[in-house]
Amino acid sequence: MLDDEKLTPADRRDVITALTLGLTRGPQRERLQAAEVMSKIVAERLVAELETSGFVVMRKPIPASGAGDNPGRRGFER
Repeated sequence: MLDDEKLTPADRRDVITALTLGLTRGPQRERLQAAEVMSKIVAERLVAELETSGFVVMRKPIPASGAGDNPGRRGFER
């Protein structure tokens, strides 16, 4: 690991959001509100179980240049 890629513990809300988005991925599930609610409940329970088990989710820092506040836009050019 490089010095500029120091990992830090991820915020609980960020992990829940990432899991929720991953669980609702797909053309059919994106349109269903029930799928969104269910995926959020599942994500919250997964995070709670990870915390109980002693797991720590780490994340890389968001680069200051190029991505701004949106890491999904890295490398995207118009």
